[in-house]
Amino acid sequence: MSSASNTAFCQNCGHGRLAPPLHSPFDALIAAGQQIKAEDSTMNDTFSAFMEEVRTDIEWNRKLVRRLRETVVRAERELERLETIMDTHLTINPPIHKLPMEVLGRIFEYSFTRPFELFPPDYTWSTLQAGSSFGPRTLATVCKRWHGVTVGTSRLWNGFNAEYRVREPKAKASADPSSTEVTESEQKKALITKNAFKYSKTAPLDITLWSACPDWYHDQVLSNVHRVERVHAVLQFPCKPQLIALKKYTNWPKLKTLELNAWPHVIRNKFSQRLMDFQDAPNLRELVLTTADLFRIEALLFAVPLPLLQITSLSITLPQSYQKCHPQDFGYLVSRLPNLRTLSVPGIIHFDTNARPSKPVYDLKKLHEISIDAPCLLQHIRCPELRDFTTSKLVLAQPVTLNFLKRSSTNLTRVTTPFASVYEPDCSKALEMVTDLEVTLDPIALAMKRLDPDKSRLDSVAPMVQTLKITCEHNFESRFSMSRDMHYCLDESLAEFIKQRWNVVAGASLNRSKLQQLDLLMKDWPCFIICNQLLGLS
Repeated sequence: MSSASNTAFCQNCGHGRLAPPLHSPFDALIAAGQQIKAEDSTMNDTFSAFMEEVRTDIEWNRKLVRRLRETVVRAERELERLETIMDTHLTINPPIHKLPMEVLGRIFEYSFTRPFELFPPDYTWSTLQAGSSFGPRTLATVCKRWHGVTVGTSRLWNGFNAEYRVREPKAKASADPSSTEVTESEQKKALITKNAFKYSKTAPLDITLWSACPDWYHDQVLSNVHRVERVHAVLQFPCKPQLIALKKYTNWPKLKTLELNAWPHVIRNKFSQRLMDFQDAPNLRELVLTTADLFRIEALLFAVPLPLLQITSLSITLPQSYQKCHPQDFGYLVSRLPNLRTLSVPGIIHFDTNARPSKPVYDLKKLHEISIDAPCLLQHIRCPELRDFTTSKLVLAQPVTLNFLKRSSTNLTRVTTPFASVYEPDCSKALEMVTDLEVTLDPIALAMKRLDPDKSRLDSVAPMVQTLKITCEHNFESRFSMSRDMHYCLDESLAEFIKQRWNVVAGASLNRSKLQQLDLLMKDWPCFIICNQLLGLS
């Protein structure tokens, strides 16, 4: 019988339930490869009836498919409508609304970076993803409750960058800044800035100062200068003397960190007056200097007076295109900081030794920590109290590095250096008192050069090490396809290095070792290490 005539219909949806599959009475004939004879009328009548039944079932199933597709479309539309209703009603009582306002404000603190831009250039999706335009102002526009939490959480407003961008045409931008005419855009920015300081309440401030900002912004900073703990000062050479409003700041009672950003077109000019004054900052300890020209460091210090005797931490950053200076300029700067304890100079800097004669060595008598990648700087400084030495590009076996460590303190206890530096036997004098050693492993160099099996030479390097941290920075798969033999050689070399150098045994046997802490940060490198005095492993 036809499945169409033998179909039961569902009482819920009205669609027919599919009948059992239709079986052909001609299966044996088809399997044997035979045909129906023309003179066999009974077989011909049976075939005609069967084919009519098949055609009826095909038409019935086509109608069923059309009905099911129409039902699916209606069901999808209804599903979208119900989901919209659910989402709309969830806004009345979402789970996040059950959180206390204090917890919600704490979550907001980790949702964006500081200092955020108070006047972002745009609110496109790309900038929101990058985080450049995201801040408490964006959070406050989500809903009324978030607005209340954002405005009421002072810690959200304690770090912002109020960079002043001139959006008017050049003819208007070059107008006299002393004019009393204030545009509608400036009035809005002035109100936003005032509210930002208001919402921060009594929280410590982390702000950005631009020497070409309008007076209304400087006045706001001046009224809240007693709360400022961190300043990012950007020196711009102003078009008019009236724009130099930062000279008003004379007292910074809570300032701890100063980031000073000066560019060549600023410090190459001869200053007739000061741009900023940070001399009266009794708590200032950290100085971050970003400049493109160390040749005029004396002029920069004249334009921005600093309490140099108080500075204990100095970080110098030069852009890639301007990484060139003279030892005399660097020496002049560090010699003005007698209480310096921490020095950081990332990146390779090249000295112009043909410019002027320079003093050979400058003493940094109280310097304890140094992070440096420029060998030319090591040639001109001596650190009698050095305890922590960090470098990512220098090799300890280089003469300039060894000479620096030899004329510096003998109490060096912590070293962070590339792997090849540790293996060189010439480093034994520099590392004989080191107890904390952090090694940046270069797997390519390690795979190409097997370690020397001379255990006596390896044991003589850094015999007092108690804390070892080995970091592998490179990803083999992303750089090239490494063969199994090279990978095996790499694992063998690393195991041999650890085994021979620090008496750490891979396997079941034990040996004496002074190693107490071992950190291995290597992807896909199985390590089985046993130390008889190991107290910590990560």
